[in-house]
Amino acid sequence: MSAWECGPSGPDKGVFLREELDHRPLVAVFLGLVVGSSAFLNPLFGLLALPVLLLLKRWSVRVATVLACLTSFALYPRLDPTPVTEDEFFGGELDLLTMPVSTGASLRAVAEDGDRRYVLYLPESSGVVLGDRVKVRADLVPLREGQVDSRGSVGVMRAISEPEVVDGGSPVWRIGLWVRRSFRDLTYNFASRETGPLLDGMCFSMTSEIPVEFRQAMSKTGTTHIVSTSGLHVVLATFALAFVVGAFPVPRWAQIAFLFALLAVYAGAAGVQPPMLRAVLMMMVFFCAYMVRRGTDGLSALGFAGALSLLWAPELVTDVGFQLSMVAVGSLVLFARAPEVDSFNVREGALRYVESSVIVSLATAPLLAYHFGIVPVMSIPANLLVIPVLGVVIAGALAAWVLWLIVPAVGVGLLKVSVEPMTGWVGLSIERLGSLPFASFSVPEFSAYWLLPIYVVGMMVWRPHVRTI
Repeated sequence: MSAWECGPSGPDKGVFLREELDHRPLVAVFLGLVVGSSAFLNPLFGLLALPVLLLLKRWSVRVATVLACLTSFALYPRLDPTPVTEDEFFGGELDLLTMPVSTGASLRAVAEDGDRRYVLYLPESSGVVLGDRVKVRADLVPLREGQVDSRGSVGVMRAISEPEVVDGGSPVWRIGLWVRRSFRDLTYNFASRETGPLLDGMCFSMTSEIPVEFRQAMSKTGTTHIVSTSGLHVVLATFALAFVVGAFPVPRWAQIAFLFALLAVYAGAAGVQPPMLRAVLMMMVFFCAYMVRRGTDGLSALGFAGALSLLWAPELVTDVGFQLSMVAVGSLVLFARAPEVDSFNVREGALRYVESSVIVSLATAPLLAYHFGIVPVMSIPANLLVIPVLGVVIAGALAAWVLWLIVPAVGVGLLKVSVEPMTGWVGLSIERLGSLPFASFSVPEFSAYWLLPIYVVGMMVWRPHVRTI
């Protein structure tokens, strides 16, 4: 079988990879959006559309792909790239493009005044959310040397007073902000100094108080996604919420609708990060298919989530979290084998778990090497030790928070007796493995153009029998 063959998509049917792509127009549209957004940054990337179009057979899908490419090129924000070169004062209105996240002493968000974008720092007490239009008085300063700009930001603003909300964003994000702060009150007042910041990060991406040494250990062990809410957290939280929602005697469509509302609030509480956005959209696709009693194709769901994300913000094509999320999930969909339901047992489940960890580690290694200059050697054993308890920690912490709102003593008891010991295990595993001298190795800086042949070679070893969905 050649590398471009795609074997059985059903029990006895073999088809070519190009036909597989041809029957997944959402994936083709997503690739078109990626090419169009990339071409805005560098016209040479537009040439990537040619191999995509050659792989497609149906003209309707080719036309849709070309239109997607042109759409993302047209939607890419035309901003003034002139960087701020000297300190100045700013007084005016800004649109918040991201959910503010805590840095410990302040809140940080990306804001736009119509032509330029800035990294905006606000007082910790500010109750602003994604989509708010605010009036601010701030000191505008240049980006520091070596500071990575965020979504095209050209300077840093530090508000000198509380912002005034001129036009409010979605109330869903405001509810999410309340959830985040309420959960933070629980961990700040009752969790230990060691586990509190870790719980905040694992449940709601509040990583500002995690020590620098522990952050370095996370990088060395490839476990940053463990303590920064990602797609894995969304999946775990979704099934925990689905279990609770399913206990209510209401129609299935009502259960799904309520679950979607809870997911939206959870996304807001965790900062609406690109990996979370992708995961929430995929979960919605899966549950919609469940509601109509239809099977769901993993690649199509991934293409749908990626396409909506890029239509919402084409500049996400350069976001590290978005890239890692799409590559990690795509590698699982393509290469990880689903266990046989009839013969499933603990041994097979463990083997599939190890296999998935290896696949994701290998798939994301080139991106980690390019963006951060390191390859985490201990990522596989670290994930094997941590992920099995992660779902219990998240579900337990959220349950402790809900109980704390109703019966404070019971919620605190669950947090101290059950959640904290397992959180301590997560922290201990990452610290010990990260302290090993061979936990990771550095790689020299290299061009992003090398990523394309690396992943093409990776696709050459793909075989149909390892398809997950």
